Order: sequence, then structure tokens, then C-alpha cells
Amino acid sequence: MAQPIPDPFGLAATFGGGEKIETSKIPVGGVVLILVGVLFLLHTMGLTEFGLDRFWPVLLIGIGGWLFARNWGLLSGCRKGCPCARCRTRRVMGPALLLTIGILFLLENLNVVYFGRTWPVILLVIGAVKLLQGSASVEGHIGPGGSGGAVGSPISPANPAAPVPPANEVNRG
Repeated sequence: MAQPIPDPFGLAATFGGGEKIETSKIPVGGVVLILVGVLFLLHTMGLTEFGLDRFWPVLLIGIGGWLFARNWGLLSGCRKGCPCARCRTRRVMGPALLLTIGILFLLENLNVVYFGRTWPVILLVIGAVKLLQGSASVEGHIGPGGSGGAVGSPISPANPAAPVPPANEVNRG
């Protein structure tokens, strides 16, 4: 019938030759979950006697650092969305928390500090990011329609006023 073979899992497109793979379509979250699952499985089977169980927070730190650099616009070619400071600070809460939790767990695994005593650092990081978000400027903001905003202008346009019915008409509803 001259139709291509069904590829429900996308394996032919991923491992096939000739076409360039678009990396933006690779589900990074799924790949990370699989890797973390493999690490935990190896640990429960007793196959991580080489010290991997002490350094698993490095994975969180690495992912958090990469996400922070990507969302802040430090990596070339990874700039997404609006370049204004307010929009950039809205994209860093998750990576900042991932970095913080990874560092705290790593310090606990290295017997430097106990996580039960340092968890308030997470609240400090959330507060610091919220302060950055509230004080960030909207200069150079690009709205949803692609229009640039002026300095000090609100991010979203004001809602239009409701229509007023004519004076000679009676509203019975």
C-alpha cells in the first residue's frame, strides 16, 4: 500500500539514519527518571559498593545547574521566551531548589552537616528567588503577541471595558 511502517515508540526516527534528530523533542525528564531509577535499582541490589550511594546528589546538582544555566540564558542557543529580567527570574525557582537540595544532601552524605538541621536553607532560597522576582525589571519584555513592552509598562494588557447597553433597552435577564 506504499505507506510507512507504524512507529508507535519513535524508535525508527530516533535510531534511523539520514535524518537529523531534533534534540528539543527528546523527553529529558523521562531520560532522567530512567537513569535515577537504574541508580536506585543498582543500590537496592547491592551493586553500588563503589561509593555511588554517597554521591547521587551530584546528579541533582548537575541537572539543577544545567537547568539554571539554560533558563537564565547562559547557554548559547538555549534562550527561550522573553529576555527581560522578570521573565528570566520566573524560570529559575525549580533549578534553584534542585541545586539547593542536591547540595544539602551531598553535604549530609559527606558527613559535613545533617539535613535535619539545614532544611531551612530551602526556605531562604525560595525567599531570595521571590525577592529577585519582585524586584526584576520588565525592560525589553516581549508580550504574548510578540510586541515589546515599554519600561514600566504592565506585562499583560488591561482588560477591555464591558459594553454598555443602550438607554432605551430594558434588560430582563
